[in-house]
Amino acid sequence: DSPIDCMYGLWSEKTCECLCIQPYCTDLSGRCAAMFTCNPTNPWANCVRGVDCPWWKNTLKENSCATGPEIPNGVWEVWPTQKECCALYPQSEVCETLNKKEEENPPTP
Repeated sequence: DSPIDCMYGLWSEKTCECLCIQPYCTDLSGRCAAMFTCNPTNPWANCVRGVDCPWWKNTLKENSCATGPEIPNGVWEVWPTQKECCALYPQSEVCETLNKKEEENPPTP
């Protein structure tokens, strides 16, 4: 859990800051709420799909998750992991693969 609500972005445990979805930037409180007062950059430009890229509801396919370095315009709800997206959209093809992996290798306590 993040110590603040990032609003239009994701909390990064690694850097302890909000990573904002373009065109948002962090405001003085650290939330992704500022627009047009900054030069937004894509914090996921160099992420590896399926490893450290954000996840979101696929806007092109119903009840489906998507991932990648470029979050589509108009998508404001993102998750840091496949598991979090799949909890909401378990019918997604990428989630079926995750579910099979978990069945084959159940977590150990």
